Order: sequence, then structure tokens, then C-alpha cells
Amino acid sequence: MEPEKQAFGGVWVASAAHELRTPVEAMMNLIHLLDHNPSLDAIARSYVQQLDNELTRMRHIITQILDAHRQPANPTLVSLSDVLETIFRFYNHKVAFKQIQIDKRYECDGLVKALVEDLRQVFSNLVVNALEALRLNGRLTVHIYRSRDWSNVQRAGVRVVIADNGPGILPQHRDKIMSEPFFTTKGEKGTGLGL
Repeated sequence: MEPEKQAFGGVWVASAAHELRTPVEAMMNLIHLLDHNPSLDAIARSYVQQLDNELTRMRHIITQILDAHRQPANPTLVSLSDVLETIFRFYNHKVAFKQIQIDKRYECDGLVKALVEDLRQVFSNLVVNALEALRLNGRLTVHIYRSRDWSNVQRAGVRVVIADNGPGILPQHRDKIMSEPFFTTKGEKGTGLGL
């Protein structure tokens, strides 16, 4: 296998494992709540225990996969455009299915010193939220450009803007998104763990 394809395959596996980790953690939290429900009889409680065992096993497998593909704990020089391109390749099926137009405005590579997995997680959450919110033929814009710290103009940096033409967040939900644990606007589909 060509090294480039092998590297992409490894990134894909690590991205898939990372994406699976969030719903598995949410299910483990729900199992914990269910296990403490007094209305469960002995048979139902044994099923909950079996489910908890299988989810624990699944979480262990996901952790092993992520550990095998984990980047060094020290920050390295990372290209933000490369990180975003990896995410777009991973979610290409969603983009194609909804016929979403992606407007990429990469004014620079966006080289920063950071932990690549952390950046991938943040940008992946933002892109997935946008893709889920967009309707058919929606538009997603990603803009990377050189910028300055607003509080200290001597400090140069890079700014990333991810925007879409979806319905947006209702005013009554805006304050809750970052302040209420597990708050979600996705109803049954959401866990509130994304951001």
C-alpha cells in the first residue's frame, strides 16, 4: 500500500474511533442513569448490566485504536488547512448526500503550533454541527486567514471562521449552549457533548 494511502487510512480509522467515542460515552451515562432507576426488575437490571459490559468493552477498543494513532503529547507545527481537508474527506458522503457547497477560502495554510488531535476534534464538531443543520443544497464556508489578537495587536496569529447558511441557533438557546451541561438543540439525536 502506498504510504500516502496508508497514512490517510490511519487518519480515517482514528477519526472514526474518535467519532464513536462520544456516543459511547453518552450511552454509558444513560446506562448509569438507567441502572439507578428503581422501576427496573431483576431481569431488566441484568440486561442493563450486559449492555454496560459491552459498552465498556467497546470503549476499551476505541481507546486502544486512538492510543495507537495518537499524536505525540507535545505540540507540533500543524497546518489548519490540512486538518480541515482531512475532516472534509471523512465527511464527503454527508456533503454529497445533501449536495452541500463548500466554499474554502484558504488565504494561508494556517500553520500553528498545537496538538493536531485536539484541533481535529474541535473542527470536526463544528463541521458536523454545520452539516447536520444545513438543508439540501446548503452552503458551508471555511475561511483561514492571518490575523492579530484583538487585545494585543502586536501578537500575530491565524483566524478560522466556519459559517453556514443553516437556520442558526434560536436566541433563547444561545446562552445555554456553553453554560448548561449536556444542553442540545438536537432532541433525541444530541448528547450535548459536542462543544
